[in-house]
Amino acid sequence: RHFVNTYYQYFSAAQINDLGRYYTAKGQKSVSIGGAHSVVTGRNDITTQILSLAGTVFSVRGVVSQDTVDGQGAHILVTGSAVTGSGGVSANFAHSVSLTRVKPELQAESTCPALTAAFEAGIPFQIHNDALALLSGEAAPMNQPQFTSPAPAHHPPPPPGLF
Repeated sequence: RHFVNTYYQYFSAAQINDLGRYYTAKGQKSVSIGGAHSVVTGRNDITTQILSLAGTVFSVRGVVSQDTVDGQGAHILVTGSAVTGSGGVSANFAHSVSLTRVKPELQAESTCPALTAAFEAGIPFQIHNDALALLSGEAAPMNQPQFTSPAPAHHPPPPPGLF
């Protein structure tokens, strides 16, 4: 909940430059818009990519989360709709985020306000992998029924000589 409440408000706020501080030093971020894809690593490139989304307004509809196998992180999938600040493109989105626990010794060394706030909130996590897809209208409308052929219940025997 803290991640969702914090992350998306940065895009329409003046603190968008601060969002890069939430990523690990080796973090990755990818953005897919229609047929265009971009993958970057490192805080500087991530910040540059995030700035291209400045002014985007996100409306979150659904969030699912699960912990990582080692219990030291979380994977979050967020869905909703977005209106971009540049051009006003409206699209549904899917956002997958992997969070990793921040080592306690980093708290003493950090001068990052975002990290300090995470420790104060009791949620010492940073973003390690982040994939945002703005979805085009290629999918069939949800109000139309989707039909698939039923799988045959009975399979005929193979031709003689085949195993």
